[in-house]
Formats: sequence, C-alpha cells, structure tokens
Amino acid sequence: MKVFLLHTVRPGLNRFEKLLKERYPHVRPRNMLDDFWIREVEEHHRFTENCRRHLLEVCASMERSGADLIVCTCSSLTPYLDDVRKFLEIPVVAIDETMAARTLEYGDNILVMATADTAIDAAVQQIEEEARRQNRNVNIGTLLLDEAGQIMRGGGDMAEHDRIILESFRNMGENKYDVIVCAQLSTSHLAEEIGRITRTPVLTTPMLCIEDLKNYIPDEPSPSDKSALHVDSSAI
Repeated sequence: MKVFLLHTVRPGLNRFEKLLKERYPHVRPRNMLDDFWIREVEEHHRFTENCRRHLLEVCASMERSGADLIVCTCSSLTPYLDDVRKFLEIPVVAIDETMAARTLEYGDNILVMATADTAIDAAVQQIEEEARRQNRNVNIGTLLLDEAGQIMRGGGDMAEHDRIILESFRNMGENKYDVIVCAQLSTSHLAEEIGRITRTPVLTTPMLCIEDLKNYIPDEPSPSDKSALHVDSSAI
C-alpha cells in the first residue's frame, strides 16, 4: 500500500514517519515537504486562493503518482481538505481528524496550544463544531507561542523552540483546564513533559492519527508490499 505523507515543516517529517513505521512496519511511506502555504500565509495573512489551488494540485499529483492514501500532517490545512476530497478518488486523512471528539472525552475546559495561529484556529473550530454536535458548552483557552513558531519556520534552534514552549507552561500559573491539546505535529514530542509540568492530560494529534489509520491500512502487507519490503532489505 502506497501511503503519501504531506508535510509543511521539516521537524515533523521524520517524527511522523517513525511513528507510522513503528505501528505499520510493512508500510513504506513517501514524503512530500512543501512550505508554500506557510510562506503564502505569512505574506498575505490569510489562506489565499493560490493556497487552495496549490493544495489540490499537490494532492492530485500524489494520486497520479499511485498513492492509495494521503495523510496531511499539517493541522493548518485541515479546514481546506474537504474541498480537495471532492476531486480525488482516494482517502485524504487529516492528522487531527478525530482530535475534537477525543478532546471532549476529558471535559469541557480545554487549552489549545500551538506555535501558529492557523493551527489554533483550525483546532478551535473543530472542537467547537464537535461540541455543538454533542450539545455541549465548552470553554476553550488558547496559547499561541509565535516566538517558537518563528524559530521552527526559520529553521532555527529547535532546542530553543522547545525551551520557550516548556517555559510558557511553567509560568502559566494555576491550571484550570481538563485537557491540553498540542495542536501541531511539531510540538507533540513535548507532550509528556507538558503533562508533568501541568499535571493535566495532554493530547497530541500524531498518536491519535496513527491509531485511526488502522481504518485504512491493513494489518498485514499485501503481496506488492511484501515485494517492496524484500527489495528494500536486499538493497541495504
């Protein structure tokens, strides 16, 4: 099975691929890294028509290249994937597809943390929509750490990126939330430490997505997958 992964930042690429291979060792994913959307939004301060067009073009190219499944690892793109799905015959899965429903299992007081405002907006929108479906009133706080985001988007020191995020939680004061959502793949590796600092459950989109992919990826490799694995191992 050919699984294509669409990334917008480099730090998340290897991390998500590693998680995917650990859960589905017979899958050999193809990665595409494209920061077009980040640069376009930085310039125009909105998701432009060019962004929509480019997203469709990229996903359509993946389908033409033989993809059986596309996984988008950038939560900022989630609100626009429905427009893409209309034109493709293969599944397109968002990294945060089931995040909202899982978040509400923990309570109604929720903190969403991200280093990009587009990621926060997408997460908040999904949680609010899910709350309306469940006829629940929720209190959603947000923590935008743009300084850390600038470091990541600029290819800077990721150790400093991590320090800024963790220090923000140390300085947050008394925690009033039932659950904290790390709304980006690029911050998911900090979940355990954030949980220790805040003594609060922390959800990350990658692990939820990896588990949900069982609905698309068979547990056993197909004959073509076995052949690819054999080629890979003999080439090492």
